[in-house]
Amino acid sequence: MNAGLWVIVYLAVFLLSQSLALSILVNNMMQRRAVSAAQAAEMVLASQAPVVLAIAALIGLPILFFLVYLRRISWNELLLQKAMPLKRLLACFILGLALNQALYLLISFARVFPFFEGIYATFTEGTANLNSDGSVRNTFSLLLMMGFVVPVYEEVVYRALIFRELASVSRARVAMVAQAIIFAVCHGNLLQGLFSFALALLLSRAYLSNMSIWAPCAIHCGFNTSAYLFQLVLLKLAAA
Repeated sequence: MNAGLWVIVYLAVFLLSQSLALSILVNNMMQRRAVSAAQAAEMVLASQAPVVLAIAALIGLPILFFLVYLRRISWNELLLQKAMPLKRLLACFILGLALNQALYLLISFARVFPFFEGIYATFTEGTANLNSDGSVRNTFSLLLMMGFVVPVYEEVVYRALIFRELASVSRARVAMVAQAIIFAVCHGNLLQGLFSFALALLLSRAYLSNMSIWAPCAIHCGFNTSAYLFQLVLLKLAAA
């Protein structure tokens, strides 16, 4: 099987695991709230999107590990590669935090244009429900899922597997652009797609420069953690 087919297989596992996770939560919501499947899906996507991705990781990672095992590829080769000092990992995490805040600043300036205001409204729709019960336990759980579980899972799929496959049959720059396009399209939102494309380019560069998946993982974790905490602060200010 060539690299292109393996990319499709990895993407299929990633997307199908999300669909299965969504189905599990939708069925649970239908039973708890006695609503239709469409209403339950809307409620889950509005308030439990990180949970969907976290469950998808629990489903998808064992399948991906099995596929890699069948191909006789060492996970040390994919994930560990080169040891990274704790200071560098922390620097990557802080870089992710800063990148997210710079992004929000850029979006704030762009909102003066009607076109971007409409896109921004679509982008932020439903985020007010992410921490709906306001409890410390819920806040910590969402932070753990959004800030760490989801980004690590995405880095394994997009950088350790998909980017690696593309780089094995093309130049590194071509592979970087190709995986960035895939990463952007899979986010399913125009504004998210735009900055996801740029972020994917940076993450693949970090992967290559450090010869370790943990560098892009740390950046991605910082980026997502900053995004969640920033949204949480905005919600608290709005409720005050």
